[in-house]
Amino acid sequence: MIASSLLIFVLFAIGIVTVEISVYSNYANANATSQNTILTEQVLYNYETYFKNISNVSNLIQDKLYNNDTSTLSSEEESKYFDTVISVKPEIIDVGVYDANGKYLYGDSNNKKTTDVETKEQWFKAASSNELIDNFSSVVKSGDYYQIILSRYAETNKGQSNCIVRMDLNFTSIVNSIYQVDFGTGGHIVIYDKDYNLVYTSANTFADSEVTLLKDNVLGTNKVTINNHDFVITQYTISNTTWRVALFSNIDNVRSTNRQFVLLSVLICVIGCAVFSILIVFLVKTVTKPLNELQMAMNEVRNSDYLNYVPYEAKGSNEVEELNDSYNAMMKQIQKLMDNVVEEQNNQRKSEFKALTNQINPHFLYNTLDSIIYLIDEGKNDDAQTMVLALSKFFRISISKGKTIIPLHDEIEHIKNYLIIQKMRYKDAFAYTIKAEEDCLDYQVIKLILQPIVENAIYHGIKDKDKGTIDVYCHKEGEFLKLSVKDNGYGISNAKIAEIRESFTDPEVYNGVGLKNVYQRLKIYYGNKADVVIDSVLDVGTTITLVIPIKEATSNEEK
Repeated sequence: MIASSLLIFVLFAIGIVTVEISVYSNYANANATSQNTILTEQVLYNYETYFKNISNVSNLIQDKLYNNDTSTLSSEEESKYFDTVISVKPEIIDVGVYDANGKYLYGDSNNKKTTDVETKEQWFKAASSNELIDNFSSVVKSGDYYQIILSRYAETNKGQSNCIVRMDLNFTSIVNSIYQVDFGTGGHIVIYDKDYNLVYTSANTFADSEVTLLKDNVLGTNKVTINNHDFVITQYTISNTTWRVALFSNIDNVRSTNRQFVLLSVLICVIGCAVFSILIVFLVKTVTKPLNELQMAMNEVRNSDYLNYVPYEAKGSNEVEELNDSYNAMMKQIQKLMDNVVEEQNNQRKSEFKALTNQINPHFLYNTLDSIIYLIDEGKNDDAQTMVLALSKFFRISISKGKTIIPLHDEIEHIKNYLIIQKMRYKDAFAYTIKAEEDCLDYQVIKLILQPIVENAIYHGIKDKDKGTIDVYCHKEGEFLKLSVKDNGYGISNAKIAEIRESFTDPEVYNGVGLKNVYQRLKIYYGNKADVVIDSVLDVGTTITLVIPIKEATSNEEK
């Protein structure tokens, strides 16, 4: 047993180490690539956010110039506007506007470039030849300060004239953010234009060999070797510009880490085999077997049912037997506690169900009695008698000898009497139909489950509408019993339906008690498969369907 166990352990350890090395190597490479991608996306996000904000300001200035009447606008008013722009966007240093001949028109109040400019200057030529885009100059460094120039062609005075806008931008914060990122030994970042001319690099030089690599790899992520160092090159185009950014990330540490992991894994494997060979002699016959048996007994209980626990007797050392006794005592206590919890939950469900049933609005009784008195006073004794008879049947079923679960045919009779009373109260303001499939009538349903739905249809759907109709349908569909109440009222908006659905489960959202009462009673008695479905079209009508599992509707026992 010792020899075979040791052989199995050695083979297992070798297999595990081999798999671990392979998995770790793949993981390390994937993780390095993933980290580089995240790093690249973050850097690209910083750039794109910077240039997007600047481009937005550029567009605002363009709109401002286009909509202004330059013949009546003073340079002082323009300066105030540009001062406001600079105060909102601290990365903007100066703003100046020049006509097509390079003559200075106006700018911010602190602008130091108020003289006329030569039209042959690079930024001026770029804006004149590329009228539809923002043009950015290369990054210029002065000490620890970095600056770029944005220039763009702009129309003024409703397109009757044109000008060139120049914005001097502070690029220092973007450059400083690059230095906070660790690209590894030799790693750096390069920004270049569409012709592969250098805009900015965090390295000391921009060699021709790098230009070749950038051209060969184009956009995306690629692995390359430079001077015996492994790098991941990631290139993206910066939005709102014609520039591209390339990140050179050193991944030499991945190769070194893989080598160290292999050596460490082999060492651990050797030590583990030695330790295991010593321990197996003492543990196999005295401890391992009874402990494994006890563990299997525990797993069987865990994977099946704590309520069906059977005490287990493990034979072995004193420690194992004491552990077995403690386990049996613990399981008995758990079993006792679970019995108490189950009983408490059943009692709580019954209490909640009865409380929800008692929430049915009592105002219906008061209003009906007032209607009966009115009919008697008007001498309409036959109508009063019909309403009294319907009311007595209504409350006979409502009481149902204290039962909360009744046959569907009683619930239909109950809602029929309710509709008779309401129709007489509202002087035939609406018509109704009740249709139920014969094989559904004996199913057991919750008492008073349809009344709140019909009540909502009357008061919120057709009360103030001419020729209102209410149709009640009861039918089977698959493994569900469906009770539907349809009206031709004003309908419910999708937003209101969403609010009603939210109120079912969120106590903080209030939307009346009718539908919420029905939903909660369905869930308590029938479980999660039961539901309240709301279908509505504005100015067409609403259909509310109660979905009840047929399997649960065959018993009249209260839960």
